[in-house]
Amino acid sequence: MTPIRLFPLGACQLGAPLAPLAVSNRVWLSSVQIGLGSISCYTMAECLQRIRFCRGEFDVPDRFRFYCNLPRAFDPVAQNARRVEDVDLVLLEPNSPIGTFFDAYALNRSTLLTGFINALAQLGSETSKATSAWFQRGLLGCNDESLREAAQALLPLIDDRFDDPATIRDLLLGARGRPQDLKAYVDSIAELRDMVGRPIGLVAYIHQYLPDGRPLPWPPDHLENTIQAAQRLGIPLFNPMVVVQEHGVASAMDEQRKLYRNEFCPVIGEALFDFCQAIVDEAQSGAREVPAKDLAIAAQA
Repeated sequence: MTPIRLFPLGACQLGAPLAPLAVSNRVWLSSVQIGLGSISCYTMAECLQRIRFCRGEFDVPDRFRFYCNLPRAFDPVAQNARRVEDVDLVLLEPNSPIGTFFDAYALNRSTLLTGFINALAQLGSETSKATSAWFQRGLLGCNDESLREAAQALLPLIDDRFDDPATIRDLLLGARGRPQDLKAYVDSIAELRDMVGRPIGLVAYIHQYLPDGRPLPWPPDHLENTIQAAQRLGIPLFNPMVVVQEHGVASAMDEQRKLYRNEFCPVIGEALFDFCQAIVDEAQSGAREVPAKDLAIAAQA
C-alpha cells in the first residue's frame, strides 16, 4: 500500500496517533515538516505562519524562531524543492482560537513555556505567581493589564542568567493574546484551504474528557465552533470523541483525561487513518469536493 502523504498541523492529540502510522509506513510526513522537527501548531495563526514560512513568503527573525516553534537552522528556500502542496492531504487540528503574538509573529505556547517561563518559575514562589499571571491570565486570558503588571514584576529578574535576556524582555513587554470569534476562525481555515490547494481534513481538538466520556472543550465553544467551521466550509471532520467513548475514557486517556494512553494511540490512529484514506480516495476519484456529511466521524457532538 502506498503511504498517504500528510502535512499535519496540530499538537499532541494529532501527533500521538500519527506516530504508529508513520512507523508502519502507512503515512508519510512531508519532508518540510521533518525539517521543521515538530508538527506543533496550536492556533490558526501559527498554521498560516508555518506555511508561509515554509514557502519563503514570510520570515521570522532568528531570535524569535524558537518561540514560534521554527528552527533557526531551517532554510525555507532550500526546502522549497518539496513544497507544502506536494502532499495528498493537509491534516489540521486547531487547538485554540486564542492566538499569541509578538508584533506580526505568531508565538507557540509550548516553546514559550520551555523557553523561559519554566526557568523564571524556578527563581521562587513569588516569581512563579507572576509568571503564571503573565502566561495564564495575561497571554492566554487576553488581559493586557495582567500582562503589564506581571511583566513589570518580572523584568528586574531578567539578567545574564538567561540566554538572550533582551529577547525575553521584549517578549514580556510585547507579547499579546488575541481571541478569534467564530467568523474569524472559519475565515482563517478557509484561508489555509485556499492557500494550499490540497484536500484538507479537520481534526477536532478536545481539551479534556469527563469520566463519563463527555467532552470538556476549552474555550467551551471551541469544539462546537470547529464543527460549525467544517459544516460551513464543507471540510471533512474527524471527531475523536466517538472513538474514545466507544473504548471508554479510562482505557483511552491518561490520568488527567487529556492525552491518549500509549496503548490507545494505535487504536485512535487506525480510525484517523481510515478518515484520511476516505478523503484521499474521494479526491482521487475526481470529485470536486469531499462531502463532509459522508466522511465526518460524529460531526454532531
